[in-house]
Amino acid sequence: DGRSARIVLKGNIIEAPAITVDLTPIDETLAFGDTSTHALSIKNTGKADLEVVTLGKQWLTYEAAPSGAKTTEYSYAYEKHNTGGVYQWIDIRKTGTQLPFAKELEDKKQYWRNLELPFPFEFYGQSYSKIKIGENGIISFDEDPDNMFFEDFLPTEHEGRFLMPYWCFGGFNTTFYEKSDVGLFYQFYDDKVIISWNYLINNFGGMGDPISVQLVLYKNSTIKFQYRIEENGSDETSVFASIGAQQDTSEAVVISNHNTLDHGQGLAYILVPSRKHVVSPGNELAGAINIDARNIYGGQYDEVLKIQANVPGRENLEKPV
Repeated sequence: DGRSARIVLKGNIIEAPAITVDLTPIDETLAFGDTSTHALSIKNTGKADLEVVTLGKQWLTYEAAPSGAKTTEYSYAYEKHNTGGVYQWIDIRKTGTQLPFAKELEDKKQYWRNLELPFPFEFYGQSYSKIKIGENGIISFDEDPDNMFFEDFLPTEHEGRFLMPYWCFGGFNTTFYEKSDVGLFYQFYDDKVIISWNYLINNFGGMGDPISVQLVLYKNSTIKFQYRIEENGSDETSVFASIGAQQDTSEAVVISNHNTLDHGQGLAYILVPSRKHVVSPGNELAGAINIDARNIYGGQYDEVLKIQANVPGRENLEKPV
């Protein structure tokens, strides 16, 4: 109708961070059991805080010194492997230590078994020297956790930090199976701790076959869950189990909440810690890429260290390894 309107707009220009990092590929040959370290610094050449998250693999991690940056958030990324390449079941029933059986599971002192770790283990950004191992596929990092015999969905209503390799309504049967073959076992290595729940059965009449569950805590803070179905290979307990990691009652990494598991040729989940670092303008995150060939099979591995940043146009960077 010929009319016009004048709209006044006002905006603020926000200064942006900028990132400088060497993305040249690393090409290296390591013998089994060897490790290597490669320095990598991430610089903030912009005018606002740079937020950086790095994600690697079980054998590929990035560790950074706190100088020049602060860490604000911790989480985990997980990978599923069931083709047999990552699955490495280690039977520790003859070589490890068997923990006492619980007689009264209502008693928290019997339900939880205390374990002093041979090295500090970092979980959600906090270092721990001891853990508590629960009867039914769960561990706690707290001093006085609730009795967790009745499983729930993740995140749970129980306060505290937990790892749930296979948190189920279940336990052990020493009438049908030899005491020396079932129950809780652990073994220490230079670079890892292995904890096994051998021959777990569900408390719904023991449907299906027992399942053995293994938790591996690596010195570099990565975590592995792996599973072995015993006897005839019928898994009818996973649909009553929760798998994942809990930071608190509102934050958890959920791998499975009462779902059927696809065991394939050997099921393993790898949980890799991720940390958000904040680098102020003009500063840098000084760190190193660690390559670890102690817990992988021989072969060629082509992966990338993912670097996620809040830099416009450079949100997702990759350094091939």
